[in-house]
Amino acid sequence: RTYLAVAPLTGLQVCDTCPIGAICPDGTCALRNANKRCVGDDSAGPDGPEFTTSVSVTPIPGQEQQGDVIGTWIREENGKFLLVACPDGFALINSTDGTSTGQFSRSAQRCQACKIDQYVIHPLFGCKPCPDGLICRGVKAVQVVVFDSEWDEISGLYRLLKCPTGYSKLSPPDVIDASPAERKRQACVPCGRGEERT
Repeated sequence: RTYLAVAPLTGLQVCDTCPIGAICPDGTCALRNANKRCVGDDSAGPDGPEFTTSVSVTPIPGQEQQGDVIGTWIREENGKFLLVACPDGFALINSTDGTSTGQFSRSAQRCQACKIDQYVIHPLFGCKPCPDGLICRGVKAVQVVVFDSEWDEISGLYRLLKCPTGYSKLSPPDVIDASPAERKRQACVPCGRGEERT
């Protein structure tokens, strides 16, 4: 599965491996098509827009892609495509370790849908497990379990700041250095009878 990468300035042509995120359900590479989609105009051709081809499709998170390339791809000066953005509900994967922070791999590029019990603040931070004190749906927007509990975002993570009267805060001192299990346990828990929050 390859596509023809043509450098716009020099005209140099090379066949490049199709990134995972641009492989169509039928096994072909969408980047070979003039419209850079899996459906519709399937004429082979390297031309398309000169430097930028953006295909922004936002399917329902948690569902597989339905025939389109997901995300925003740009054509670099060497003619190869680079994934630069994913829609809400997707993590941008572009490395051999399945994240956006490991060793870059052009062929690994894809937008990966977050699961329904996860959230994603920014595609480069990846999908994160939903803390017990939030209701997540695989996107950035979340709902609090306990009314008036206060949360904020820090380095791609949701952090519990404060619980209302009658509740105790269960949260690691530093969510960034905490384990995924400790981050997940963040919640406001009701104080027991005769107890008060300290």
